[in-house]
Amino acid sequence: MKLVKPITCRKCKGSGTFVRASGMPDNCWPCLGAGVVEGDKPTLAQAKAAQAEHDRIYGALRDLARADKKVTYMINMASDGLYILQAKEPERAAKAIASIQAGHPGVVKALAEYYKANH
Repeated sequence: MKLVKPITCRKCKGSGTFVRASGMPDNCWPCLGAGVVEGDKPTLAQAKAAQAEHDRIYGALRDLARADKKVTYMINMASDGLYILQAKEPERAAKAIASIQAGHPGVVKALAEYYKANH
């Protein structure tokens, strides 16, 4: 899974090959011969934390939609609506996320309607 922009491998300097102490060339093991790696450890850890938060929020939204059989079909529109809301109005998105986490049943329908209005 690509979480961050790839950077040039420091071990092989982007060539994909590494010369061992014996003088034999071999594929570079950090980048597996590609010449690029996902990123440094702090950046990758930050990206993984952001991905975990994203998965937790959207998982809660999915569970909330599944709890009410009348709105289960709206889950894709609701998740897209939340994505649009986060891009356009981050302060309202934070409130919507809090409503999702609190388990308010009307948030799925509201996000689906937001998607329809802003698609």
